[in-house]
Amino acid sequence: MKLNRKARSARHQSWLFVLLLVLGSAFVIPGSALAGTPTECQAGTTFATWKIEYGISGGIAGINRQITLSSAGSMVATDRRTNKRVEQQIPPEQLSRVSDILRRLDLSEPPRSGAGGTGQCADCFQSTLDLTLDDRQYAVESAAETPQYDELTRLLSTMLKQALAQ
Repeated sequence: MKLNRKARSARHQSWLFVLLLVLGSAFVIPGSALAGTPTECQAGTTFATWKIEYGISGGIAGINRQITLSSAGSMVATDRRTNKRVEQQIPPEQLSRVSDILRRLDLSEPPRSGAGGTGQCADCFQSTLDLTLDDRQYAVESAAETPQYDELTRLLSTMLKQALAQ
């Protein structure tokens, strides 16, 4: 089947779009890189303000939970499946531990998606991690499977479970 020039051009553009979409999804770019602000943030940096949003969803039971923490000490844990929401202050020792973990993260390289993929499995868990550190924003898909964020996601998961168990 021979395509005319316009049809070949449209077909080529659609393949190029798909290729760029696939290649672009292999990396997660910090939000501040899109805004044109510097993104270099090496381990050891102390942040005046921060906000963390961590979400986990999926599995056979259809889990859909999120926790949001701020450097001011507030925490909001939500289970969207059961419509449960818990707001409380973060205990000082946990707040200090979160700040310490954030200080040790090396964000000088754009975070990459974890090995968990992007939803190829109906019963798989998906996690997201959005960090706002001072004025810089970072988004990580499959954060629970990304080694650099392992300690942080384990702590956030524990805090989320404890808050929703109350």
